[in-house]
Amino acid sequence: MTTGEKICKLRESACMSQDEMAEKLDVSRQTVSNWENDKNKIDLEKVKLICSIFKISLDELCSDEEIKTVKTSENTGRGNKPVIIFSSVMLIVSFAVLITALVFAFTSEKNGQISSAVTLSGVFGWISVAVISLAVAAVALFIIFKSRGK
Repeated sequence: MTTGEKICKLRESACMSQDEMAEKLDVSRQTVSNWENDKNKIDLEKVKLICSIFKISLDELCSDEEIKTVKTSENTGRGNKPVIIFSSVMLIVSFAVLITALVFAFTSEKNGQISSAVTLSGVFGWISVAVISLAVAAVALFIIFKSRGK
């Protein structure tokens, strides 16, 4: 198995596109394609980065033996899609709860009495729900951006 074939296998098993790998290595997609097709040689610094990304040794990458497993602990690219979808749903739900809580907070008291539809203790309870939903939304946004590598 050639080094180019190994790079291709590692990249594909990590669910990474050539564009994503090129971005991580600060090269063009065409450069990655040329490496995978054994058209160009890879400089030593890029080889070190590739080994680091895929958690393999230099010997594993450069030997003639086939790579058996990919040891990446990092999900990349499309591998993060379920996390992004879940976080996006949590973000939407958080904003819906936030809006609902704020509406109840500002409409719960009429003439000094709490509406019978409100089960939390007045404005303070609904403001608390709003703050919690904002915190959940912030965490969801953090996860989404972290998963996308931005």
